[in-house]
Amino acid sequence: MNPVDLVNHRLRYPDIDYEFRPSFADKVWTANQKADWDPWIERIRKCRNSIHAFRKVNMGDFVEWRQQLRMHLMFVRALNAQLPYPT
Repeated sequence: MNPVDLVNHRLRYPDIDYEFRPSFADKVWTANQKADWDPWIERIRKCRNSIHAFRKVNMGDFVEWRQQLRMHLMFVRALNAQLPYPT
């Protein structure tokens, strides 16, 4: 993926569905991380798609929302732990 569109000289934003998740699953995550995070990200993607398509889908209650928020925090922390930091 080239982040710069060479024709229009504009920044190109990655398509989360088709670039971010498969790229991380294949190149960044271990097999255990892929087993943990891939289904969760797929569920989030399906909810997002149903919202954008105005489809009526059960997305859970407030308790489940809080659980998903905690999962998101764990996800961000896991990604952060994999980043190299200068010493």
